[in-house]
Amino acid sequence: VNNCDSSFTDTNCSTSNNPEVGNYCIKDNVIYALNKNDDTKCINKLKLSSSINLVLIDGVNINIFDHKNVPISEDYELPNLVLINCENDICNQTVGYVLDKNSNYLIKKG
Repeated sequence: VNNCDSSFTDTNCSTSNNPEVGNYCIKDNVIYALNKNDDTKCINKLKLSSSINLVLIDGVNINIFDHKNVPISEDYELPNLVLINCENDICNQTVGYVLDKNSNYLIKKG
């Protein structure tokens, strides 16, 4: 997940007309799902906390993943998880290990 391009200014996300997600980006401390046909418009967004965030990205859905109480599925969650480190409203994707309910997993930058 890269930083949003400077052309991205519309932070009022809309799911009207059932748009498809084309990409994701981070601006300040928010991750955005961008419209596939117009990447200057967002479909969904999630405010990130000032810490390391484990985020599950699945199409239009962007959620904080509860790794302490839920086992991570290698087939579904693992390929869709990203670690995002936020400090002073500056967020960047990072790499690291996540201990879920059952075992360790390596989350790689994708």
